[in-house]
Amino acid sequence: MSALATLLKDKGFDVCGSDVKDYYFTEDNLISNDIPIFEFNEKNVTGDCFYVIGSAYNEENVEVNTIIKNNYMYLYYNDFIASMIGQRLIACSGTHGKTTTSHFIVKMLGDECNYIIGDGSGKGFDNELLGEFDLGAEYPFTIISARSMYSPFEY
Repeated sequence: MSALATLLKDKGFDVCGSDVKDYYFTEDNLISNDIPIFEFNEKNVTGDCFYVIGSAYNEENVEVNTIIKNNYMYLYYNDFIASMIGQRLIACSGTHGKTTTSHFIVKMLGDECNYIIGDGSGKGFDNELLGEFDLGAEYPFTIISARSMYSPFEY
């Protein structure tokens, strides 16, 4: 999520996010890009935003519940990424090595690709998404590190 948040901010969108109180290394990327992070709370949710919901969360999460209950605009992360891409996708999956393998592929392509990687790095995307989003398609390939669909700690 942090790579996506940074990409959207780089494209000029106002971005913020919510998470658990615990520290995770991917926050560093958000902090260095001045992207606010809040602890989950239904007061963080308003009707004037578009929400990208992490696939680790469902309606048991207070914010997800508020978004869905109030019929606010949202997509789950994987659906949002699929809507963004619109081109050839290379997804690296597995128990270990997704981030490293994704970076290797990006380097093999000479950085001539869009990418969203689990360490919070990302580049590209100018294709049209949801009408108002103009994130573009600078390159023919998109590389992603595909992680667990639900809980990042479930194996």
